[in-house]
Amino acid sequence: MRQILATLLSTSWLAVSAAEPVEVWLMPPPWAQERHRAETDAQALVKEAARSKSLWRSLAARNLAYTLTATDGGLIPQRCNGVPIRIRIRKGHALSATYQANGENCTRGRSAPRNRNQRPALTPDELFQLIEDSLKVQPDRECLKVQFDAKTGLPLTVKGGCPWLSDSSWSIEVSDLSIES
Repeated sequence: MRQILATLLSTSWLAVSAAEPVEVWLMPPPWAQERHRAETDAQALVKEAARSKSLWRSLAARNLAYTLTATDGGLIPQRCNGVPIRIRIRKGHALSATYQANGENCTRGRSAPRNRNQRPALTPDELFQLIEDSLKVQPDRECLKVQFDAKTGLPLTVKGGCPWLSDSSWSIEVSDLSIES
């Protein structure tokens, strides 16, 4: 390696004066290494999401129940921000989605909105779609963190938002999962 550096410094095409410091990288610079790591992490998340989705589908769990809590840290939070919703799935479709606590514009025991634009992802398929869509928009593991259940593949925690964008954070957490036959 010293020979390579000595050769570079002795060649006539490399003119360096003492007044002009020059950085010579024998490895990729740290910013390039960090970018490569971020791309590799995002690719790993895409693969992990595909494996988890495949595991979930192999279970063929069409009847289940769980509690979903969605929070939106944006400038204009979603309706009923952070209020847990108990979801019951039958034959792969949301049978019911009921608020488990009181909050702004929502009451414990009442149904959550059925309009997709007014509610968080409710079904497992919608959770996986949310992850896939988020990775298309911001393919960076710094901006999307997902924890999958090792036994079922179901996303248990999905956190989005880039650290450098203060009003873009959101999260969805799944708890109290029960799979019924």
